[in-house]
Amino acid sequence: MHNPTLIPALLRDTSVNNGLVYRELRKALPCRIGIEFEMGKLFLDGFKKKYDEKATDTSMAEYYGVFEIRSDTPEPFNPRRRVIPSNTPGADDQVVFDNSENTIDDRIIETRVSIKDYHQLVGLYRFMQDLPEFCLMHEGGGIHIHIDMSMYKLSEIKAREVVNYIRNRLDIVGKLFPTYKGKYNRREVGYHQKSTWVNVSCKNTLEFRTPPLTFDYYTLMKWITGVVKFRNILIHECKLVPPSNNAEKVIKEVLREYQRLSTPNGDNDTIYIDSNSGSSVQLSSGHVWVANNYMTNDPWTSG
Repeated sequence: MHNPTLIPALLRDTSVNNGLVYRELRKALPCRIGIEFEMGKLFLDGFKKKYDEKATDTSMAEYYGVFEIRSDTPEPFNPRRRVIPSNTPGADDQVVFDNSENTIDDRIIETRVSIKDYHQLVGLYRFMQDLPEFCLMHEGGGIHIHIDMSMYKLSEIKAREVVNYIRNRLDIVGKLFPTYKGKYNRREVGYHQKSTWVNVSCKNTLEFRTPPLTFDYYTLMKWITGVVKFRNILIHECKLVPPSNNAEKVIKEVLREYQRLSTPNGDNDTIYIDSNSGSSVQLSSGHVWVANNYMTNDPWTSG
């Protein structure tokens, strides 16, 4: 996925096994991903200057082909109060408020981008091609990666089990990214609590908060792939299963995906529904499907 703009051409190539391509893409990106970029300068301002002076977050998301873009609104500067002594005897000193030492480049401004599936990787790639032109690397900046867990409807008890699971594996988390050199995020796992390495957030995501700022798509995708693999193992070992009322949605999604994929025994497979979990489909060829490949006992998605 070094250059995802090649994906459509690859899928049109009749000599390529499309089923294999789809499986690899879904393995790399099985769910919605959100990326928070903490940078110098506001991305939206650069976009307006180059493409559309009336642009909004919504129109930017449509332009790039991603699920959502959200821009921070920069806080106004607090001007410094200075007193200029009067040269006239008996006259009051002059008080002025000065912004001369403040610049927009001094501040960290956040732009958030989310993609819902691998079809939007091209949009993320195009967005990141414009980052170096519109924004600045900031020494205090960084990236937060959110990975969706909303389909599991975690209770507080189960969420805290996930927190403990990750806490016991922070050495593994630390190796997913370059060594964290910041001081804001503690080597801890939070539950609806930021300022930690990982946060089981109130947005029903796992938030990884220690990656450094990068404008390089390939580097970011290496990190995302590592986080996805960590999530898959967590789901399996913590025995997370979507609620049974998701069964109809799950089955429809599995059938749609199954129709797209070319499998060796595709013509002869019989589909079995797991009535216990209401969330998996088994084919007579032995493959086990779970909606969006959420679980890891599928030989197509493990690894």
